[in-house]
Amino acid sequence: GVLKEIRRRSYFEKGSVGRRNEVLRARYRQKMADQENNA
Repeated sequence: GVLKEIRRRSYFEKGSVGRRNEVLRARYRQKMADQENNA
């Protein structure tokens, strides 16, 4: 039904946001590591 569709969509959006945060965090960590290596 409609409720299931809404729930699935909100779950998917939360999942994609979480994945984007993971990517940003990993990229930030990589940048910090590079700066330490170059120091």
